Amino acid sequence: MAPTRLETIRKQKNVTQKELADILPTDVSNYSRKERGLVKIYDSEWEKLAAALGVCVEDIKEVRDHKGNFISVSKKKSLRKDLVIEKLQKYIVLLEKQNQELKEEIKHLLTKDINSI
Repeated sequence: MAPTRLETIRKQKNVTQKELADILPTDVSNYSRKERGLVKIYDSEWEKLAAALGVCVEDIKEVRDHKGNFISVSKKKSLRKDLVIEKLQKYIVLLEKQNQELKEEIKHLLTKDINSI
């Protein structure tokens, strides 16, 4: 199993599981399960862990995707932004089309009014 971002950063900072377990507070075996994604880490715990490691929560927090793979929170936000941008671009195309149709309808109505005079 690939290491989580939390585990990777913890090791880079030379912090032990016991040190982080004491901060939460929990026992080392429960902390280990949290670090591996087997037990939920609550937002308040993410904040404590990030502070202890001297990083932002987004640097260590991951969630699982629909396939059970870890995905970082910052990447998840980026994916959401991409989806929003894609939907907005499609909506803009639709609005431009409707705008063009309305212009043509106005032009047709103006021509019709002029011919009826």
